[in-house]
Amino acid sequence: MSACLSWTCTCLGQPLQGPGDPTLTSLVVHSHPLCLVARNGIRALVVVESCNIRRKAARLSEFSLTEAFESFSQGLSPYGPFWDLILGYWKASQEYPDKVLFLRYEDMKRDSISHVKRLAEFLGHPFTVEEEEKGIVHEILKLCSFESMNKAKVPEKGNFHEGPANHFYIRNDEVGDAKNYLMVDMMRCLDEITEEKFKGTGLTI
Repeated sequence: MSACLSWTCTCLGQPLQGPGDPTLTSLVVHSHPLCLVARNGIRALVVVESCNIRRKAARLSEFSLTEAFESFSQGLSPYGPFWDLILGYWKASQEYPDKVLFLRYEDMKRDSISHVKRLAEFLGHPFTVEEEEKGIVHEILKLCSFESMNKAKVPEKGNFHEGPANHFYIRNDEVGDAKNYLMVDMMRCLDEITEEKFKGTGLTI
């Protein structure tokens, strides 16, 4: 799951309950435009586990993969049930397309240029022909790359919400590397939950 989703929920100070949640509706109607970069359940748990591996190496956590999987699959997390949150933002993006932009991480990885352009248009600042000819889009992609972010000063200093240092949350996320973190049965279970939760909604991630 994307950082912006976790950050939005943290700022609200309470979990969003998904479709129809009055807090979510109020947030959308009265806020600036929101962009959610969504992952599927498997990828979201991989992010949790990869951070946990580093935390355990630094003796900051004793949370096992099995415990993480059981909590996540049961919807027990600081920001509420993963699938309800994703579906809530998906439906909000359908009801308020000028307020909520719903993007998929895998799609962004496959075609980053068109997604940067789409985000710029959503924010009301589309690229001009001159800017595109000057390579501004490519410069933005370079600035937002893992290599560039990893060299920034932010990961080196400070921490998030008085927790682990920022560098614990920086990782080079590659599509398809879930098998390096999760067991086959876990991935199958998460896929089944996702299929059941999103059935009939038109949402696929």
